[in-house]
Amino acid sequence: MVDKDFAEINALQKVFPESAILLCWYHVSQAVNRWLSKSESGVHGLSNTQKRNEIISFFCKLKACTSEDDFKATSAEFCQTFKQYPLVCQYFQKHWEGIGHMWCDYGRRFSHARSETNNVIERFFHRLKYQFLSGYKNRHLDDLIEVLLGKADDYFSVIKTLQDVGRMKNRFADTLSQVSDSVSRLMESGWALKITVKNSHGVNAYQVPSESREDMVYDVCPVESYCNCTYGLRGLLCKHLVLLAKLAEADNDIYPNMETDISTLARIAVKERHYFVHCEDLKVIKMPSLFGNLCFFCIG
Repeated sequence: MVDKDFAEINALQKVFPESAILLCWYHVSQAVNRWLSKSESGVHGLSNTQKRNEIISFFCKLKACTSEDDFKATSAEFCQTFKQYPLVCQYFQKHWEGIGHMWCDYGRRFSHARSETNNVIERFFHRLKYQFLSGYKNRHLDDLIEVLLGKADDYFSVIKTLQDVGRMKNRFADTLSQVSDSVSRLMESGWALKITVKNSHGVNAYQVPSESREDMVYDVCPVESYCNCTYGLRGLLCKHLVLLAKLAEADNDIYPNMETDISTLARIAVKERHYFVHCEDLKVIKMPSLFGNLCFFCIG
């Protein structure tokens, strides 16, 4: 996850061709805000404050798109909505429309620890430079290694202790607790009886009814960590996947464990040649998804 620095992005793509590169959402919104405030945007000044807010809100709508088709349709809607501001439309088309997969949710349909910005790592770098290294330039490499193995490790140990005793928030632990509570509620409500098996190519997928909408059923594939619910499509922790993991622990006959399905998926890939070697030196294998319309990169 980086800022919109194409020199950095191009270098990363060359060195790590198998990796997805995402743009920090904070820096995207900051860049858009700053441009809209310039005279060249045509919507600067106090008189256009409401219009700038509408444009920013529409960017948030674009950010929430969970498929490329949705993004294309919403992009067309954006240009139609603000057609009386051609400079705004040109700016969007030139700088953001072509790289939607780097800043919108449809490009983040894999687990990314709920991280939408690189602010946390930037804050750590600031602490590393000015607290641990005292702000001095050109420190020796051994100084940096000593800091990373000593002071930085101690610092994070203190943070973990504070989180464990409840004196500092742990966002991931809080989210995990909420999801676990939801899963317990579903299991107590007999949700297992409402789940149907959807077998594809010998790999088990499931249809799990929505808890909040009676007319909604989600497709869930544990072996690919895929669920087409709102959270699953955004690469966030999904209660439906956690529910199936809990059920697999209790009954392997109905819900085969992950190792079984992974082995089946591997046999399918080899038999039907659903893969190709992306980079021979690194043995990077690219394999299409059965359920999520994604591609997986595996480094051997």
